Amino acid sequence: MRCLLDAGRGRRSLREEITNLPNMLTLARIALIPPVVWLMLLETPAARFVAALLFGLAAATDWLDGYLARKQGKVSVLGKLLDPMADKLLIMTALIMLVACPEGSVPDRENGARSRRPPAGSSGCRRDRGPRPRAPPRPDCRRS
Repeated sequence: MRCLLDAGRGRRSLREEITNLPNMLTLARIALIPPVVWLMLLETPAARFVAALLFGLAAATDWLDGYLARKQGKVSVLGKLLDPMADKLLIMTALIMLVACPEGSVPDRENGARSRRPPAGSSGCRRDRGPRPRAPPRPDCRRS
């Protein structure tokens, strides 16, 4: 009795599955993770730019290996295992590295909001006009 995964296409050896182009692209995506981490640890804008380019290249190979596997009929059990694993490894590594980056290397929402606010001494600051007046209580919210 043949295995349902191999039905209709014959058995392929592990060597044939590893050496087909879609699986090689998936393995290359996994191999790109350490250089991306190393470049993100360097504190130069050029290194971080190259890390972003490598991450983009890895994302492009994700699309390409799936396309080639379907088009060439080389969908394999190993590819079905490795492709989602490579995706998760790459994305989780990038997220962890972005969280672990030193302060100031990744623009965050608070720094962006702080840069758009006027300084305290500019016009529009309420400090020179005294405290804000309290609104009178609403009639339906009386305190007893």
